[in-house]
Amino acid sequence: MLIHFNGKPIDTSTHTLHEFCKQHNILDRVIILNGYQTSADYPLNQNDNIVAIKKGEYPSEAELESMLSARHSPHIYAKLKSAKVAIAGIGGLGSNIAIMLTRIGVGQIFVVDFDTVDASNINRQNYYISHIGMFKTTALIEQLSQINPFVKLEYKTLKITPDNVVDLFKDYDIVCEAFDNPSNKAMLIENLLAYTNVKIVAGS
Repeated sequence: MLIHFNGKPIDTSTHTLHEFCKQHNILDRVIILNGYQTSADYPLNQNDNIVAIKKGEYPSEAELESMLSARHSPHIYAKLKSAKVAIAGIGGLGSNIAIMLTRIGVGQIFVVDFDTVDASNINRQNYYISHIGMFKTTALIEQLSQINPFVKLEYKTLKITPDNVVDLFKDYDIVCEAFDNPSNKAMLIENLLAYTNVKIVAGS
């Protein structure tokens, strides 16, 4: 029977998950079957996906991709991995968007903001007390790298203006508008709709 183990196809004669784990000496690891962590025993079926991760360690890129592919289904994960998403403004909305996109495995994420983290941000924005005084861009990239070190992360620490908005975002598939100022929202949307083909996701 053909299954996938840690991202690689493998033939096995075992019939259950626990038999397979015993055969490969991985009973002490975190076991993920078809995208879901389990300690229970299940019958194995053709094309099942098993990932075994050492506790307390980062999975390899192949292991992480195998988990995400099994969870989302391969064709959906392929779309997520190839996507390029930009986020304009990384406060209460934008910082949380970035975290969620990183968790689901979007392949390339670009964040832009000029501001620093202050104490008033901590109650709703995805930053820690240790980030106070840091630029939001560098603080957020630090977190995203820990969530998924294999996502391509880019950032610019600057104010988005009519003069730079098109050059900043023209090469991205999707731009998430996450400003808190109505004038800035209008500026970004008007310029991107007029001069690019990007898709815009906006909040109001």
